[in-house]
Amino acid sequence: MATTFKLASIIKTEAQVKFRGRSVPKIEETYIYIIIDQLGWNSLERAIDGHSDGGLHATPLVKVCWDADRLDLGRVDIMPDPVYLCTDTAKHPAVIQGAYKRSRKWVKSRS
Repeated sequence: MATTFKLASIIKTEAQVKFRGRSVPKIEETYIYIIIDQLGWNSLERAIDGHSDGGLHATPLVKVCWDADRLDLGRVDIMPDPVYLCTDTAKHPAVIQGAYKRSRKWVKSRS
């Protein structure tokens, strides 16, 4: 049996619209639907349950989830350490540096 999830996200686009005579960013609401089977659900549960434990050994899907979370540690001003990343791609210095910069930029945009 598969389960369907509806994920909504608000996205600021580069497009500008006129509002009261001023140009402002256009806000669009986008819906993303994902269908997940029991195996996928089990993997998602494993990823959520173990994301803070420092685990490195799991299925490829779980490893990618853990890497995504750990690469976003810049949100709390922590540079990701490749020792705690699972995949070769995530361990690449350019990937780590880029992820850290994006996380810090996001934090600054919220303050």
